[in-house]
Amino acid sequence: MLATPEDHESAAADAIQRDDWRAAADSLRAAYTAQPPTSKRRSYLLFNFTMMFIMEKVRYPIAGDLTFIVASSRATGSQPPLEAHCAYAIGILMDSDGRYRRGIATAESASEADRRVIVMYHDGDKPAGELLDKFLETLRQRLAKTLQQISTMNPSAIPDEISRLPKIATATRTRECRDWRASADAFRAAYDGASPDFAPRSYCIWYYTHIFHDGPDTLLQPTACDLAFMRGIFESDAAPIPHRVLCGYTLCYLRVRKGDCKKSGETARCVIALAEYATVAEGSAAARPDGKGESIGELLDSYLVYLRVILAETTIPDCTVPFAPAAPGDAAYKQRLTDTILERAFFEPGHSCDKCKTSSGTMNAAEGRIERILEFRGPEPGDRWRVALIGADAGTSDEIVDSASMRLVVPCSERDELVGESLD
Repeated sequence: MLATPEDHESAAADAIQRDDWRAAADSLRAAYTAQPPTSKRRSYLLFNFTMMFIMEKVRYPIAGDLTFIVASSRATGSQPPLEAHCAYAIGILMDSDGRYRRGIATAESASEADRRVIVMYHDGDKPAGELLDKFLETLRQRLAKTLQQISTMNPSAIPDEISRLPKIATATRTRECRDWRASADAFRAAYDGASPDFAPRSYCIWYYTHIFHDGPDTLLQPTACDLAFMRGIFESDAAPIPHRVLCGYTLCYLRVRKGDCKKSGETARCVIALAEYATVAEGSAAARPDGKGESIGELLDSYLVYLRVILAETTIPDCTVPFAPAAPGDAAYKQRLTDTILERAFFEPGHSCDKCKTSSGTMNAAEGRIERILEFRGPEPGDRWRVALIGADAGTSDEIVDSASMRLVVPCSERDELVGESLD
């Protein structure tokens, strides 16, 4: 059964009670749409919808909000109070999207009759003209500040760079709404082709790359265009070193997640060299546009720790055992198998070892390698293999590794023989 206008209004009231302003705005919009075109109730619903933005209850409007208010205000006919009210709401939405010039033009277009109309505001009823003048002052200050910043950096860049501000505003707003694809596209569009003197470029690339490696998670799987864009910056000698490191680190992170050890190691080596080459001036810049958190240098240092771990793991390959049949026996048997493979893998002839009580050789395993003795579970595309810890249940600790990462492979026929020799 289709919802009635009354159902939508009731849903809006419920959403307001629980302070879910986005849901309330959507319900008011649905109630307006469900009303007949001649209904006087539409004006009331549209007024309340626009108040969500005028009173800043909805701080991050979605793409359809502006279009809806523009279309609805035109459909109301000769209703100056509502037209003025909608014009003010439209200006606020334009301001939140960074379109300062259009917001100014919209506010200035109000007639004298519109300006005399009394409209509801959060601290009482006011003439529309008073609110529009206050709004215009704010917009003009923001526009002047933006133009001054850009002209100081690059006087010839104003027409191009001012057009990028709406993209940054859109990227930030969609990021707050967790629309990662839209945010990534907007940050990429704002960065791509911008002048080297355009300061927000660093902010754009920081937020853009962060979408693909948010801690242990990936908020968004990159497309082929994303990967090509980051590779282009990473490989460009003209790009700032911090930008190249951010893109290189992200590519390295994504390759590790895919199990591409060989390429991740190569990328890590290049990124480490770039990060260590960064100047003091480059490292002292803020990593985030809000002025909070770490500097670029501190960010690069934290990446270096992770990159060196990747490089170490790809430099000292893993030890592997056959994939079929899986290692049989009890826990003691599997531990003997692990120890024996470790001994063979890291045995160095001609050295003595008091701990191992041997005179013909010694085990020289790197710290922590004992957990990297794996058994094959099956082949994967691209000369890679699915592996897991010896004796682990299927699917519980599977990893995908590159064939080049295998230091020693023990055939099935040798497995039991190895364990038998270790017991002698």
